Amino acid sequence: MKNSTLLAIAVMLVLAASAWAGAYPLRAVSMICPYNPGGATDRIGRYFADALAKEIGKPVNVVNRTGGNGVTGHNALATARPDGYTIGLISMDIATLKFLGLTELTPDDYDMITQVMLSVPGFLVKADSNYQTFQEVLADIRARPGKISLVGTTVSGPYDIMRLSVMKKEGLKPDDVKFIPTTGAAASVVELLGGHADFAVLALGEALAQLESGEFRCLGHSGAERISTFPDVPTLKELGIDAVFFASVGLGAPKGTPKEILSFLREKLDGIRESADYAAFLEKNGFSKGIYSGDDYKQSLLKVAIDSKEAMEYAGYIK
Repeated sequence: MKNSTLLAIAVMLVLAASAWAGAYPLRAVSMICPYNPGGATDRIGRYFADALAKEIGKPVNVVNRTGGNGVTGHNALATARPDGYTIGLISMDIATLKFLGLTELTPDDYDMITQVMLSVPGFLVKADSNYQTFQEVLADIRARPGKISLVGTTVSGPYDIMRLSVMKKEGLKPDDVKFIPTTGAAASVVELLGGHADFAVLALGEALAQLESGEFRCLGHSGAERISTFPDVPTLKELGIDAVFFASVGLGAPKGTPKEILSFLREKLDGIRESADYAAFLEKNGFSKGIYSGDDYKQSLLKVAIDSKEAMEYAGYIK
């Protein structure tokens, strides 16, 4: 009798799973991007939106919800209906924005699906800059504190955290560099091209066109080793600065999204992440593949919050 009951339950579960599998998705899925079109997050999102649409047979539409250092988009995702029809791009900013008092959101406010991309930030100058090495930049900052301008993306964002960590290790004060935040990578590229800053901190992949054309030069990046796309660019460690840093982009859903839907999406998205086509896309764009999925991805972001807090306290961001 007991075996018959267990068998009946098992059959019901299989039938329920089959019924669910045929029910989702019934319509288009929205993918929220918290940053402007053209930057690394947006480009990665559009790649995954197109690839996921082919996998599930329904449109996946990227919706740019920008503003507030990424708060607007991240909040839109956190407050969306948890039904699987709204997913979104998660940046590392979500690990630090609470420290600025801009939001109460943290990585715990989402169901993380998977980490899809890692990017290496570097220090870039225009081709005609007088700076030939990063050591020359540091020497000029020491000689003229507060006079050298650096353009980057959001305050407390991954690239800001990286530059703060480097400055702290070099014994500089936070205001020894005039930091100019922008609305995103594309805007930072425009600012540097226009000569509105002495140098910039950006993911190398976000300035790929300018690096390849010779409009920009990279003086050093925070990767663990040299990057095949940019073999002549030294790591900061090679320059004597003990800094290894990556920024990440992933995909998440509103907290409370059904586990079956999360598992379905994770399987599809992880498959896309591991594909040869995506590897070629990453190589072409100067990015690296994400490594975490599910709860491991969430835990990695919670660790970022701990590691970033020291740099933010040094900068005076945390009051």
